[in-house]
Amino acid sequence: MGKTWAYARVSTSDQNLERQIKAIKEYCPEISDEDIFKDMKSGKDFERQEYQILKRVLRAGDILIIKDTERLGRNKALVKSELTWLKEHGIRVKILSLPTTLVDLDEKNGWVMDLVTTLLLEVFTSLDEADYHSRRAKIREGIELGKSRGIYKGRKPMELDQGKLTEIYRRWRIEKQITAVESQKILGLTNSTFYRKMKVFETKFKVDELGIK
Repeated sequence: MGKTWAYARVSTSDQNLERQIKAIKEYCPEISDEDIFKDMKSGKDFERQEYQILKRVLRAGDILIIKDTERLGRNKALVKSELTWLKEHGIRVKILSLPTTLVDLDEKNGWVMDLVTTLLLEVFTSLDEADYHSRRAKIREGIELGKSRGIYKGRKPMELDQGKLTEIYRRWRIEKQITAVESQKILGLTNSTFYRKMKVFETKFKVDELGIK
């Protein structure tokens, strides 16, 4: 028998993981918090920090518990590809919303349940993807309507503490103590936003005042 792990995901920090964790622990009371990997990131792809760490610790014979297929993601093709990868590596995935994945069967009758599970996964992943695109379409429609009425002005520019920005800039560009990636993490910025902010910073302040040659 392998080890049992679990995975939970929400798209944004204002959403709550507790319902997923509660469902996982009700099904598997013995699982520890350390063995439940959690991400707060979009399900459009699998470039998620905790999920990628989880994949590195999974071994053949292990069990992975998730609440529903949407937790894996909303891109049907990518989710199916990921499930195939897990199966090929000997990891059993138990999906709480899909009872056929929870039943232990012998090899003689297992193929029937595998067929049913495959069909259900096709349905659920299709619904997840359709729901994702529907929500995004509604958001876009709302933004366009807001723009037409003069209500939506776009996102406000992110304001950063000038002292902290100066410190990070000096450590990154002048003293070479930290990398650009580390700087982005400290400031909580994406790659593109980080470089835009730094460009504005360099333009706004005289470089000789910061000791740059």
